[in-house]
Amino acid sequence: GQVEVAQTLKFGNTNNCDIRLNDTAHNVAGKRLEIRAGGPVAGTTSDIAGGNLELLAGAGKGTGQGGRIEFRVATAAGSTANTVNNHVTAMSIEQNKRVEMQGELQVADAIQCNGGALRMGPNQNAEVVINDTAHNVAGKELLLRAGSTTAGTTNDIGGGNVVIEAGRGKGTGAGGSISFRVATAAGSTGNNLNNSATAMSINQNKNVDMQGDLVVQGDLTVQGATVTLNVANLDVEDKTIKIAKGNNNLSGLNGAGILLENTGGDDITFLWANTPTKMELKK
Repeated sequence: GQVEVAQTLKFGNTNNCDIRLNDTAHNVAGKRLEIRAGGPVAGTTSDIAGGNLELLAGAGKGTGQGGRIEFRVATAAGSTANTVNNHVTAMSIEQNKRVEMQGELQVADAIQCNGGALRMGPNQNAEVVINDTAHNVAGKELLLRAGSTTAGTTNDIGGGNVVIEAGRGKGTGAGGSISFRVATAAGSTGNNLNNSATAMSINQNKNVDMQGDLVVQGDLTVQGATVTLNVANLDVEDKTIKIAKGNNNLSGLNGAGILLENTGGDDITFLWANTPTKMELKK
């Protein structure tokens, strides 16, 4: 039946207390326990709010920690058994307001963090993913975006950066790499999922590996000492190739030109010579 309490149900303070259902028979599934806040009854009035449901841990005093709030479940065993499964903590809210989750978190709408960090446990690899859609619906977009300032009366306020940071090693242990993976469309019609492949990776030595074409809409500036092109054909649209950029006198051009490498013999060169002043083609 029911027990109705007009205001507060209190327990003694000498022992820990439980609110629970009695266990069922060995061949009957356990019954549900529902804790629900109050709501208004139907009637002639409109727009009446329901009551809040609050779970309040015990308060400490001074430097004494307050209690935490735990949500525990009994995970099914990996094989058939007739013993009762053990309870494990699925989520806990600590006295410093930190929430720890031991399993997956599925969100139907949005997660909003007003400060601090969203952290994963250290004992396994972790993912932030959108659930797969139905077989006839295209997958949904996952946007990773830094914070923007808001419109108002102030001017020239910057936006936040997006930082993707691989894990650190120590000593001679290599740091983690950053990989960007895509699933290329198959060459023919099919109903199986296409495989993901790495399109770009940033390695712990700061080298970037690209597995496909790179299209640059702006200028490309290389600050290093050497540019190596391991390509079969080099196509240049411009009619002029500039060599010895920044040189301001003729003597500085001595030896400038083009070298055709011949690893089995002499190279072929087409170079500028100051003495005599001419381009020399040598083999």
